[in-house]
Amino acid sequence: MTKINKEPLTHWLLQRSTAILLIPTFLSATPSSLIVLNIAMFWHAHIGISEILADYVHNSVTRVFVGTLIQVVILIAMKDFFILLLLA
Repeated sequence: MTKINKEPLTHWLLQRSTAILLIPTFLSATPSSLIVLNIAMFWHAHIGISEILADYVHNSVTRVFVGTLIQVVILIAMKDFFILLLLA
């Protein structure tokens, strides 16, 4: 009996659900929706970039290094975006 890998389906569902979550948060302008927008937007970017790395970077060391670097960049961008929201 073959085993079905459910990980690609999970990534696909997460990518689509964060994309759908971004639509109403762009349309409303409440402070709580901006926090959700911040989290969903950068989570969506992280999932998409991770999928690109998994598909096109074949060396595992390079994939882990670039993935970690991208996570750091996304965390810094989230922090800056959140501070920008607080100052606005």
